[in-house]
Amino acid sequence: MKYVVILAAAFALAGCATPAARIDHIAATAGLQRIELQGTQFQHVAYLRNGNPDQPWHIYLEGDGTPFTSSTEPALDPTPRRPLALELMLADSRPAVYLGRPCYNGHAHDPPCQTALWTSDRYSERVLASMAAALTNLLESKHITQVYLVGHSGGGTLAVLLADRIPQTIAIITLSANLDTDAWTALHDYTPLTGSINPARQIALPDDIWQWHLVGSKDSLVPPWITRRGSAQQASSQVVEFADADHACCWVRYWPAALEQISDYLVRPAVFSNPDMSLNEGIFVRP
Repeated sequence: MKYVVILAAAFALAGCATPAARIDHIAATAGLQRIELQGTQFQHVAYLRNGNPDQPWHIYLEGDGTPFTSSTEPALDPTPRRPLALELMLADSRPAVYLGRPCYNGHAHDPPCQTALWTSDRYSERVLASMAAALTNLLESKHITQVYLVGHSGGGTLAVLLADRIPQTIAIITLSANLDTDAWTALHDYTPLTGSINPARQIALPDDIWQWHLVGSKDSLVPPWITRRGSAQQASSQVVEFADADHACCWVRYWPAALEQISDYLVRPAVFSNPDMSLNEGIFVRP
């Protein structure tokens, strides 16, 4: 497939470059437009695939990347070594934006940045406010009226926390999302994310925002029960389990078919007898 060739070539050519430079190279090789967006006090790197503003745009949010280099030592640069959300975007042909977090993608040493923003405060009000401001400015400048928020791992956490700040949101799709951060840190005996907002402790989102939370049966980092527990209070929310998936494998392979059928449901809900979807070998099946 085309995006597989792009990724293989980009990683091979990028060599020993920094994580931010590798992501730049992958995006450039795929023909994406790189832009800098102003948030609150932070700059955000974003990559765009432009298209019709009258159709839903897909906003991709990356996982936490590399918050620590050891169990106690924060990383100097949290930018992900493998940008799985970007890989998902490359497997998607629709108009899309890959939105970076504060201090990621080459901005770790900007004056407002501090390691707390990618460790204890990774889902904090400061992070959410800046991402919401950056994304709102972009959507308004391009007259985009509908978006899906798509997030892998911690990007899924952010998708749920950002949805009520982005009025254009009509759907949330997460993959291996940490939706109960307190339960997650307790499970792994990690330091609690004391500066972060836990999605499991927030009020439910409006029921006109459809939510699909995709989980992997083999995921030991964010087990399916963490996602189920965190999404239990949400209306219009479904958790769909993939028997062969873990935290990283094999979401890129499953993504085009899953996204197609979720989009089909959102466009033509009347063809479904009920909102539930079953799963057969990674493919949604209409009831």
